[in-house]
Amino acid sequence: MPHPLLQGLGTLKEHLAGYPGGVLLWALKQGPEDLLSALIDVGANPNLRDAEGFTPLIWAACNNQPRLVLLLLQRAHADPNLQNNEGFSPLSLAVHGGYPAVVEALLDAEADVNLPNSDGWTPLMLAADKGRTELVQLLVKAGADLDSQDAFGWSALMLAVDGEHGEAAKLLVEAGADVNLANNAGWTAAMLAADGPDRPDLLRLLADAGADLNVQDVEGCTALMLAADDGHAEVVRQLLRSGTVDLNLQSNDGETALMFAVIEWQARAAQLLIDAGADLDLLDNEDRTALALATEAGHAAVVQASGLCCAHR
Repeated sequence: MPHPLLQGLGTLKEHLAGYPGGVLLWALKQGPEDLLSALIDVGANPNLRDAEGFTPLIWAACNNQPRLVLLLLQRAHADPNLQNNEGFSPLSLAVHGGYPAVVEALLDAEADVNLPNSDGWTPLMLAADKGRTELVQLLVKAGADLDSQDAFGWSALMLAVDGEHGEAAKLLVEAGADVNLANNAGWTAAMLAADGPDRPDLLRLLADAGADLNVQDVEGCTALMLAADDGHAEVVRQLLRSGTVDLNLQSNDGETALMFAVIEWQARAAQLLIDAGADLDLLDNEDRTALALATEAGHAAVVQASGLCCAHR
């Protein structure tokens, strides 16, 4: 038996003419697919928006309704690239929610794979940030721009690394993502890897792909300085093993990685740097050596544990 609301469609359509988002959005929220289908057949507009900018297709994508998404795309010819008030397209919302079937339907309908939201995040960035490897693969295959950057300069690879999503990062690197892109603070993906305690594998991935490990951010800091400052000894060790790291680069304040380590009481990191041949006589902008900085900060234990005082003799 037809849905009772299917009787008198003309009257229903007229009655709901002022409904926010139109009659199709209303029908979607009622539930029955036959009602939606019948309204499409009588020419209901599929591209009207509600107060939040949601179209019927955006709503269906956001709610993981692949059958309804296909119905709206194929029979109502809904525009797959309309965005809500926050700049989210149906594809962005499907990626954000983790809905592969909806994503595939939208990509098949030639939805814009690079359309950013209001924050400048593309669907690929959203997938990388969540570590959704299946969706990263789909988007890369569909031609997503691997190196798009948001308003703060973050790329999909940076987001994957920062979220410690190793598989997503690997997919992006293998697809050709630029490992040396820097965000607005001057941080590269390698610097983000160095800033976390459990990211030596990510750092190795980036180094093997040609990442420049001596890039300095807007404050003159390097990946090695960041790792030393946080006491990430395994990351420091990984950086030193690369054979390309300059231990004696200095920040805008004249501080070396060793200085960062001793100021923050990071004895293990300091010892690794000393053993690797860090220059103990370099001065910061206030003419202080690493030993002077450690002593001044009252970190006698670090000085003793790292052997800094003995190494300086």
